Amino acid sequence: MRSANYFAIFFAVFTLIGCSSDNNDDTPDNNNNSGGQQQEPPKTAIADSAFEQALVLLNFDDEVDGFVLTANIENVTSLVLNDQGISDLSGIQDFVNLENLWVNDNQLESLPISTNGKLKFIFADFNQVTALNVSALADLEKISLIDNALESINISNNAALQQLVVPGNQLESLDVSANTSLTVLDVVNNPLTCVQVSSAQQADIPADWVIDTDDSYNTNCN
Repeated sequence: MRSANYFAIFFAVFTLIGCSSDNNDDTPDNNNNSGGQQQEPPKTAIADSAFEQALVLLNFDDEVDGFVLTANIENVTSLVLNDQGISDLSGIQDFVNLENLWVNDNQLESLPISTNGKLKFIFADFNQVTALNVSALADLEKISLIDNALESINISNNAALQQLVVPGNQLESLDVSANTSLTVLDVVNNPLTCVQVSSAQQADIPADWVIDTDDSYNTNCN
């Protein structure tokens, strides 16, 4: 009789162990969801090797391979890239906290900074930039594009703009009537003949506004 009780207890324990093993086999391995492969960190494509070489020299990158870790550039606030032989700034869009940009003396035909919403200062003298989209840059305070090929610029949304220095370009028209904070303006040596201003500006032209001698200020340049 005692042997039968021992057998019953043994059978019950064996059954419980078997069920416990089956349950463990069905439990997903949360530490191996990706098959053992770690996810690659986000990267930003840099098309221009001269641009990337400049980033290497600034310790934002470690080699010229067409990419930079996005984490290395997303908190950069100032970027000085003067005279680096750069012709393409593709990738600058991921410098999402950029406030100050210096790219003087390069071979740039465009500045793809329309989404860099924290930009305050743009210095791009002595390039070949033909157009500049700054409509979404509400914090922008200073623009300098001396001796470029700028054909047009719309600054009607840039209420914080204090300085616009664009001599030696191809501007045929310019409207600064919405820029009530503008204290410095230089548009000499452009093919425009009239700078459109507000009536308040026309009544009190700032001392640091400079235009060609045969140009004029008017509330309606059309």
